[in-house]
Amino acid sequence: PYGPVGSQWNRTGETFRMKVSIPVNTRAKIYVPTSGGKVLLDGDAVDSDKKEAGPSYDFLLIEKGSGSYTFESEIR
Repeated sequence: PYGPVGSQWNRTGETFRMKVSIPVNTRAKIYVPTSGGKVLLDGDAVDSDKKEAGPSYDFLLIEKGSGSYTFESEIR
């Protein structure tokens, strides 16, 4: 009813990149893995205190509305 949701990711060395597409009139919770360093959203640092521990990495929870976004973080 709202449109397709899309995501794709890759890891090169210690750099994790994820592209996310959220349809119109929709909000999404996005969990970005990180090893504690900065998380970038479309090249700008994300300021969020919503962190959750995972088995291998911590995750930064980011809530976004409709649009296309690229996230980048460091994972070890």
